[in-house]
Amino acid sequence: MTDALAQAYRQALKHNLDIKPSESVLIVSDEIKKEIGLAFKKAAVHFSKKVEFLEIPDHKFNGQEPPDFAAQKCKMRMSFSCRLPSRYLGPKHE
Repeated sequence: MTDALAQAYRQALKHNLDIKPSESVLIVSDEIKKEIGLAFKKAAVHFSKKVEFLEIPDHKFNGQEPPDFAAQKCKMRMSFSCRLPSRYLGPKHE
């Protein structure tokens, strides 16, 4: 990853989520967007020491809820959660 791209991930977290050092961060990503999720995880450690990455299976259709284990993980940790887009973000995908 280039320095400029790493800086862009940090800026996205800073300006959109305003993560505080005392907050825990849980990055949740599907299999297809795993590389992006890991880049956000790497960027998040600049703001918090409590950063975790959780990979979920790829969605089968647009609007599908994440698996129960991911929802439970968010509840248990009471995390400041960043859900990354999956390939089913838009209205129509092949």
